Amino acid sequence: MSDTLLAGGRTLVFPDGLVGYPEWQRFELEASPDGSPVAWLQGKDEEEACFLVTEPALVCPTYEVDVPRHVRTALGLEAKQLPAMLCMLVVQPEPLTITANLLGPIIYNPDNGLACQVVLADSGYPARYPVVVTDPASANSTSIHTPGSRSAEGGAAC
Repeated sequence: MSDTLLAGGRTLVFPDGLVGYPEWQRFELEASPDGSPVAWLQGKDEEEACFLVTEPALVCPTYEVDVPRHVRTALGLEAKQLPAMLCMLVVQPEPLTITANLLGPIIYNPDNGLACQVVLADSGYPARYPVVVTDPASANSTSIHTPGSRSAEGGAAC
C-alpha cells in the first residue's frame, strides 16, 4: 500500500464528474482512522456521495491499465509520470462480501488533484471483483492483506 495515496486530506477534482453523475466534481480523500488500506472519497458537491476506495493493486496484484493519451493530457500528467489509481469498494453486510470495481477505476494526477473515472470496456476487468479479506490473527478482520504492485501499462483480467 502506498501511504501517500490513501493518507487523506487530498482534494480530487473531476472536471467531468463521476460516471453517471457529471455534477459530482469535487471530493475529499479521507484516510481511514484505523490505518486500514482503505479511504473515503467524500463528496463536496453532494454531501451524501461517499465512497469507500482502495488501490486496485491491493485487491488484484496483476492490475494494469494503459491510461489513454487524452486522459493523461486532461489530467496534466507528464510523459513519464505515473498516475495514481483508486477503485471503489462495495460492502454487502449479509452475507459479508466486498467487491472492487476494477472496470471503472479513478485515475488522478497526484500533483494537482485532477481526476477522472474511466470505463475500461475492453479490458476484461469486472465491476464486481471479489475482495479477499484476511488477517492472520482473526477471521473477522476488515483489512485487505494482499501483496501488489502498480503498473500503468497493459490491461488484463486478474
